[in-house]
Amino acid sequence: MKALNNRGKEITTLLYESNKVQTSEDLSTLLNVSTRTVRSDIKNANEALNEHGANITSIKSKGYLFEVYDLSKFELFKLENFIDKDNFLGSIIKELLLHSYKNHPLFQQDLADKLFISLSSLKKNLPWAVEKMEKYNLGLIANNVEGILLDGNEEDMRHAIKNSFFDDDNNYPKEDYQQLLSLDLLDKIDQEIYNLSSKHVIKLTDDARRNLGMDILIAISRSKVNKYVIYSGQEVEKIERTEEYSMALSLQKNLRITLGDALNEEIHYIAKKIIVSGKLDSFDICYSEVDVEWIIDNILKSIKKRTSIDFQKDTDLKTGLSIHLNVAFNRIQFKTQVQNDSLNTIKSDYPVAFELAIIASKEIKKLLKLELGESEIGYIAIHFGVALEKFNYLNNKKIKKIIVLCGSGIATSTLIREKIKSHLNDYITDIQTISLGDFDAALIKQTDLILTTIPLQIQSSKIMRINTVLSNIELSNIRKYFEESNSKDKKNIREFFDKKLFLKNVEKPTKDEALNYITDLMIEHGYIDSVTKESIFDRENIASTELGRLIAIPHPLDNKTKVPIISICILEKPITWDKQKVQVILVFSMPHKDIELWEIVFKKIYTFLYEELGINKLINEFEYEDFIYSLEQGKRRV
Repeated sequence: MKALNNRGKEITTLLYESNKVQTSEDLSTLLNVSTRTVRSDIKNANEALNEHGANITSIKSKGYLFEVYDLSKFELFKLENFIDKDNFLGSIIKELLLHSYKNHPLFQQDLADKLFISLSSLKKNLPWAVEKMEKYNLGLIANNVEGILLDGNEEDMRHAIKNSFFDDDNNYPKEDYQQLLSLDLLDKIDQEIYNLSSKHVIKLTDDARRNLGMDILIAISRSKVNKYVIYSGQEVEKIERTEEYSMALSLQKNLRITLGDALNEEIHYIAKKIIVSGKLDSFDICYSEVDVEWIIDNILKSIKKRTSIDFQKDTDLKTGLSIHLNVAFNRIQFKTQVQNDSLNTIKSDYPVAFELAIIASKEIKKLLKLELGESEIGYIAIHFGVALEKFNYLNNKKIKKIIVLCGSGIATSTLIREKIKSHLNDYITDIQTISLGDFDAALIKQTDLILTTIPLQIQSSKIMRINTVLSNIELSNIRKYFEESNSKDKKNIREFFDKKLFLKNVEKPTKDEALNYITDLMIEHGYIDSVTKESIFDRENIASTELGRLIAIPHPLDNKTKVPIISICILEKPITWDKQKVQVILVFSMPHKDIELWEIVFKKIYTFLYEELGINKLINEFEYEDFIYSLEQGKRRV
């Protein structure tokens, strides 16, 4: 039975996820191989796919399309074969972490055999795995004679084990690692933590209890092979002054029957984990509750000043931020890493919320001299995302009022009303039915849309004629009306671009050179000033704006310009941006008054370039008008 190789998996995954025809040029750009190699890989992939109810079909003069003709066969094959590169690199890291329990290096051939890949494939992917391990502050010591070994401190090693060996859904050890990390033992530890927390002055949240249990289980497994976390005398003294240390001692005592002396060398580590965990009551060892309230107040004032969005009366947001920041400050103080696996999704799906979190991080740095990492900023963004949804800032949604005017009686008008409520509930908050006798022209100003089955003499864009039996087409038209009215008065996509700032085949070897070149041109054409340019670089230093698939979207943190503009720079060759390769740079400059547009315009561009794989057309074929046309029509120009 023919199997997909790794590149075959990449190609089939890209085609399957895009669900559109893609050219060999599109695929070669994203995979960084020749079109000839793509065609050869597709031919090989089809040998495996055809046995499992699927095929990559070549459509003459258009490209390739992924098709499934036997869903039952294909579903199982998809589960086993459609893994992305992140998962593959994760497998390498897991094997290295597993080997970290031993005291000798791992030969590369042995690692390749464990992963069922060739040695050459392993060597090709190891640099990417090393890059992925940087988020844990881990590196790799490689020696052609002695093999490879993970390099890093024990606390970072444990953090990586926790994120790699446990199931995200239930926080249990994954099946492959349950010999090393006993599920039964975890349950016993959890129960002791629960018993102690219910009686102790420190009340842990459910998540905090579970996380502490995982940390203790990992600590036990590491101590068995003499892998300990070593603290300085100053750190030990600081930890031992806390209430959390006394809780750790009590926990050790309660677990002695089950574990013996296994935790003797882990008391300070456990105490530190309790300090940085989520608590129902805040026992912050450095920042008082007043401090946090003052910080949040300054954050929300700064957001209002920079974006005109006012959250100062949102008590839910303040409470959420207060709980989160108390825990976050402890994590930072004790240099405890936090990983946010949803970071890229937050950046791409909630760009406005992420920018608000960036503003918050800058304010925290100014007030407390504390530097927040990208993962921490991503978690803060979630709080702002909820607040934005609550106040309907996203997509500029507002309260919508509809009046239904029907001449066929109460039953018909009620049917229309209920059908609209059923299909358009996400837009409508107030819908009323009236008779012709109750209609007055003044109602036009008081409502967002008037649906009428009766011809009216009055002309208004707010009046829409419908049939007595509302059709699906009419429902679609009503939805479209609200979607367009939400798009900032139907602002034309062209208004965000200038042909003079559509730059192709630019030869700049570094990120700084490329950014300087683009921003200087934006200054020259009067769209931004030197302060805004400086802010673009400041924003880049806080968190990378790379999005993957060769795209970066730099933009200013502070923007006092008056006209929205997006500059596009397509480099001759990809460059290393932060951790990923970038060839298309879109510099966004959105004035404060247009903050709501950021989400709308960004998603339109992101969908075309990323989800529809339009990136290759932009790099290799499109000129300015082709690109604008594709955004306006929501598809590629042919």
